[in-house]
Amino acid sequence: MKDRCCHRTARLSKGRCKDGNIQCGYHGWVYNRSGRAGFYAETVIDAANPERFQRISGVKDAITQRHMRNAYYQQFSRRLAIEYPSGIRHIIINAFTPIDDGRMQLCQWQFRIDTEADCPAQMLIDFDDEITREDKDILESTDPDAVVDLRRRGVEYSMDSDRPGILIRPRLMALLSSAGEAEVHR
Repeated sequence: MKDRCCHRTARLSKGRCKDGNIQCGYHGWVYNRSGRAGFYAETVIDAANPERFQRISGVKDAITQRHMRNAYYQQFSRRLAIEYPSGIRHIIINAFTPIDDGRMQLCQWQFRIDTEADCPAQMLIDFDDEITREDKDILESTDPDAVVDLRRRGVEYSMDSDRPGILIRPRLMALLSSAGEAEVHR
């Protein structure tokens, strides 16, 4: 079994054990002993809701749901809207700049529809920092040779929540072509 998830090539060794199987720490794909994937996360996902962050979701339960919608914008930005069952909407904007073939710089900010009294800004900053650091650890374990040309089938597999990323890839290919470049992979 390879130490790579077939979804986004995250290292499975960065994940956890779940019911005797290996669960990828990035999006929750679960693998049995043969290395075959079973469950995978969808756009509406169950999410841990620690008591110290329950004001963020507006939900008092240990587990809540997040309805996540992604939109990517040329060239390198994303808008992620997260809606909780409480009706709270949390908008995250990412702007990422490639530095070289294996590194990028990420700038991120967020918007909310509630007030400082509902959820203090520092709590949001702390929550965002914790999640970003968890994702950073997993993302840095992925193969930087990401598939851009979707004709390269069988290298990685996608799920419903990947739709925005799938839609942006032809645009990235067009951007490469317009600069006289082509996708280079190992």
